[in-house]
Amino acid sequence: MKILHTITSLDKGGAENHVAQLGIIQKKKSNHVKFFISKNSNYWPKVLKKKKIEVFKSNYFHETSILQKIIKLLNDILKLKKIIRKYKPDIIHAHLPYMEIITYLTLFLSNEKPKFIISKHVDNVFFQGSIGQKKHFIGAFIERIISKKTNSIIAISKSVKKFLISDYIGIDKNKIQVVYYGINKSSVLKNNVKKINFKKKFNLNDDELKIGCIARLVPQKAIDNLIKSLSLIHYKNKIKLIIIGKGPLKKDLQDLAIKLNLQKKIIWIDFLDRIQDFYESIDLFVLTSKYEGLGFVFLESMLFKKPVIATNSSAMPEIIKNNFNGFLVPQNNTKILSKMIIKLKNKKRRIRLGQNGYEFVKKKMSLIKMFNKINKI
Repeated sequence: MKILHTITSLDKGGAENHVAQLGIIQKKKSNHVKFFISKNSNYWPKVLKKKKIEVFKSNYFHETSILQKIIKLLNDILKLKKIIRKYKPDIIHAHLPYMEIITYLTLFLSNEKPKFIISKHVDNVFFQGSIGQKKHFIGAFIERIISKKTNSIIAISKSVKKFLISDYIGIDKNKIQVVYYGINKSSVLKNNVKKINFKKKFNLNDDELKIGCIARLVPQKAIDNLIKSLSLIHYKNKIKLIIIGKGPLKKDLQDLAIKLNLQKKIIWIDFLDRIQDFYESIDLFVLTSKYEGLGFVFLESMLFKKPVIATNSSAMPEIIKNNFNGFLVPQNNTKILSKMIIKLKNKKRRIRLGQNGYEFVKKKMSLIKMFNKINKI
């Protein structure tokens, strides 16, 4: 099969990690795979190049004004149309809202008619992004229009499918199939990059409870709740929080940490390539997002035998079970979140929950299982 993946970017992120790994395993299984990306990315394109997978990039990256956004959109359509005409894929597989629109418009204008598949990575609509899940009727209308052009839609969780078939969106449930992300240790490890000694570099002590979090610093991820919860823990002098990620809220979150006198308890890292050094250094992983399509970082955490604390919403209860591989907390309830963190001060409990999470991921969320289901579609 000749497969063309279209995705907004290929920097590190849940959807991006998933798509890149999917493309790699598809190529291993004797498919011809290529990518088209709209944003200038470096991380995964370098990896894919080593795997001899071609990544086409947009010719136009300027989009600060409305006019530039329109020019970019038209430019991306023309670029994708040219790629399809030359490559003649059997399947075009679109990921993330912008590329869904670009792919739909391109196929509408193209004489080539490959099968059109979409993967839906989050339970919100166009134009909402990481802002929230408020209803956006124009976005919902566009979702319905594009869905009619597709041959199949892959939802990365039952929660995403439930959202898509709701009265608000109204996509035909028979068109949607649920396929969870797949993961294995070899897809996460980066052994060709210099090891970071977290303990030495960040002055971590053995008697500290080391909490980890990886997230874009945007409203969806609700990092402020995690920071506020630390201020409620009486032994916070024995805690360190390591946050990996950047975004528009970083300055506000750092100001909040200063206001709560926690600035010395939080380590801020914009980006980390050897992610295993982070996971091997923490005791538990916490991310209490307002919503998640699934949450690739939760799977990574379990793969490294770390218990997880997440929000009791969206897809998170599908993979995290109370007192089995972590804990679920209500949205915006910093008091309960702080209590769950305190519960995981117990090392034996952390080991038990971490082992359960590891076995769950190995059994239910393997890369080959994900590939087989998508390949069948």
